[in-house]
This record gives sequence, structure tokens and C-alpha cells, in this order.
Amino acid sequence: MAMADRDPLLSSGSSQNGFEPWPWALAALLAVMIGCSLSLWVIASSYPDGLVGDAWEAGLTYNDDLAARLDARALGMSLEASSTATAGGAGVAVVLMGSAAETVTVARIRPAESGYDETFELELDKAGVWRGEVPLPRAGRWQLEVRARLASGAKLERTLKHWHHPTGSHR
Repeated sequence: MAMADRDPLLSSGSSQNGFEPWPWALAALLAVMIGCSLSLWVIASSYPDGLVGDAWEAGLTYNDDLAARLDARALGMSLEASSTATAGGAGVAVVLMGSAAETVTVARIRPAESGYDETFELELDKAGVWRGEVPLPRAGRWQLEVRARLASGAKLERTLKHWHHPTGSHR
């Protein structure tokens, strides 16, 4: 009498040669899941996240910043800003309409990498235009956030996107 004839478990579901594909399929599925998990972990750990440096502090000042911007808009004040490519970065020009500012600053932000964010003060020229040079140490996309603090406490802001190429051209 053959072994398959005696044992109903072996005769009912097994293949003729004793090879079962489902354990191999489960092992392959597990290997694919582990490979995908490791790949995502490597990608996630090699790119920094774009979170605010101090989210708690940013949240505390959010309402004050919003009120200052609304006050400036209600008083009819506005800000026009532009950037032009220079050999070492970007030239920024800011014109304020409706009021004079105490200070005008430009925050240089590198969205793709940390460690390059810095704030620069602009200077008022004889024509009433705030101007300054913002050095951009690497080629690529930069975000320039222009902020004007007015004597009344109101705040005006504008964000510029600047594409820096070492040759000096930009979008």
C-alpha cells in the first residue's frame, strides 16, 4: 500500500511530486515587503524634512503676524518686491507703497536642504527703494521671503521664488 493511500492529508491537497508552491509564494511576498520597507527607510533617512525649526514658537506668533498683515492691508499699505540674477546670487529690490518701513529684511531659504537659511537686511537708497544683495551659495531653487516692519507695528511680506544658476541666469 502506498503512503498517499494511507494518509488522507497527503493525498487530498499535495501535488504529485510533493512540491507545495504556497510556502514559496509567502516567502517571496515577505521578501518583497522587507525590501520595500528597507528602501523607504533609506529614502526617508537621507532627505531632511521640511518642518519649521521651532513649530511651537511659530504657532505662538502666528496670530500676531496675521494681525499685523491685516492692519497693513487695512491702512492701504503694500509691498512690491523683485529679484534679479547677479554673479553671486540675487539682487533684491523692494518698493513700499503707502508707508515707510523701519526695517526691510530678506530671509534666504533653501527648501531642499537645511543649513543655508539666513536673514539679510536691505538698505534704503536715495530713490526710496530698499536694495540688497543676497548671496546664494549653491545652484538651484531658492525662496526669498521679504519682510517689512513698519513704524505702526504693521508687517508686510512677500515671497519670491528664485532659480539660481552659476552662469547668472534665472527664472
